[in-house]
Amino acid sequence: MPVTLIVVPALLLALAGAGADLFILIARRNRAAHSWRTVDTLLQRRHALIGMLLDDARSPEAVPVRVARRAAISAGVLTDPAGTCRAEEHLMTTLSRLIDVAGRDPGLRADARTRAPLDRLRALDGPLRAAVDDFNGQVAGYRRIASRFPGPLLTSAFDLRPLSAYAVSEPDPAPRRTLLGPAGEPA
Repeated sequence: MPVTLIVVPALLLALAGAGADLFILIARRNRAAHSWRTVDTLLQRRHALIGMLLDDARSPEAVPVRVARRAAISAGVLTDPAGTCRAEEHLMTTLSRLIDVAGRDPGLRADARTRAPLDRLRALDGPLRAAVDDFNGQVAGYRRIASRFPGPLLTSAFDLRPLSAYAVSEPDPAPRRTLLGPAGEPA
């Protein structure tokens, strides 16, 4: 009887702790999904503005931009933000080539129909960068919670798939810790 008085409350506390961790995991995942919706909305605006540019572009350089735009639109899902990032980088590379060609074309250089979408496209860069940073921060928070005990057990038991960051060159946006030696220098 005295053993059950110790074991049963300990099990109840462990279950309550696991339940709280599951709640935290789901809340972090939902925050990341909400952050992704902001990124996705800004990417959709970017795609619409690029579509406006492509309506006026008649050069052969517009064809790869159209193909890259279609690929970027179809890649915009939460299941693969890194793939979306790669598609967006390819789109922006092909678009910059088109803009270079348009800049050399005297007929397009002063065209207000081309200049207005370009200005609005450039104005999206700051908010998009901030939204991506917020999303990557939410993903890092989710990964931190999922990596500590009992996170791995909960994620596998409840089929909570891992999230990937929106960054090709920086796969894990979690902050890096620098170990300092006795003299205060990095070890």
